[in-house]
Amino acid sequence: YITANQWAFAAITNNGSIKTWGSDIYGGKNAPTDSGYAYIVASAMSFVAVKANGSMSGWGGLWGEGNGTPI
Repeated sequence: YITANQWAFAAITNNGSIKTWGSDIYGGKNAPTDSGYAYIVASAMSFVAVKANGSMSGWGGLWGEGNGTPI
């Protein structure tokens, strides 16, 4: 699964870990480093990844609400 915002891309691997590329400040880096994510939602400048248990983590541009902390 691959998704994108205006400046970066994010993909989920088979084990649920996240790989990102593109603009560093808009989500191309600083994604969660653990695994088990089921899907990713993109906004204009950030991403939110969701696990099967409903826990979430956001990253990317602060204007896009991605501050890297669990939600």
